[in-house]
Amino acid sequence: RAYGYDAINPKESFEDVEAFYEAGILEKIDSNAFYTLDKMNYSAPYLLPAAAEFLQDLGMRYAEKCAAEGVKYYPFEITSITRCTGSVKKLRRGNRNAIENSAHLRGKTVDISYRKFYSQTKQLNLFVDALYELKSEGRCFVKYERTGCLHITAR
Repeated sequence: RAYGYDAINPKESFEDVEAFYEAGILEKIDSNAFYTLDKMNYSAPYLLPAAAEFLQDLGMRYAEKCAAEGVKYYPFEITSITRCTGSVKKLRRGNRNAIENSAHLRGKTVDISYRKFYSQTKQLNLFVDALYELKSEGRCFVKYERTGCLHITAR
């Protein structure tokens, strides 16, 4: 883990979050073969290295499960990553689920849309299986949200 960080302290602005990336504390998250990034108005695409590694591991496990079952792999969609206190304030105005002390402020939480699997029920089930394995191994916390996403904090 970069500089021994298990979490970052909440930052006031996205510029402050970006400074942690520039200092090598956070890693930039880009769409890849495993996942895509949705348009994120209230978060920035940066995570601590352990959380970024967790995302890759989740993608690999899900892909392996799809291959084993002979079903097409559909990348999962990330809808939120690291927020700043300013964006949380804006988000709270229109989102009753948003809380002031959001886990997204710490650089190790992502929201993944389960609705974006659309009618690919087999893929969604395999994705959830892969996520459950990682949770069982103590690598993450998962919260189901009725808004259509899984709120996942890497450990």
